[in-house]
Amino acid sequence: MKEKTIPQPADEQKGYLLLWVGVLMSPIVWLIQFQLRYSLVEWVCGQQNRLVLHIISLLFLAIIAGGGILSWRTWVAEGKAFPTDETSGPHERNLFLSLLGVLMSSMFALVTIAQAIAEFMVDPCRT
Repeated sequence: MKEKTIPQPADEQKGYLLLWVGVLMSPIVWLIQFQLRYSLVEWVCGQQNRLVLHIISLLFLAIIAGGGILSWRTWVAEGKAFPTDETSGPHERNLFLSLLGVLMSSMFALVTIAQAIAEFMVDPCRT
């Protein structure tokens, strides 16, 4: 007969890794794409092909959205509640970090979209 195991809280099973990935992934990914696009402008102008910059924007936007989805799933797994200051503990911490990850991903997705719009409106090869 199988022995029944007692489920552990989410923070003990997976640690803080998924929560922190959800919070920190978006700004780090945005910074990488920002530097990558900035570094490629001279090459893009030499090739006369701005499509590379647009592809980079879409690719990194998808990665940022993935971080938001990860945080959203963590929030749903924790019970779709909002953290309160009445009680504090691992559950409230997980709720806070998962919602923070969703908000961070949303903010950096909007920044990435704004930069992509600027690529269409302003020619990066103009001197």
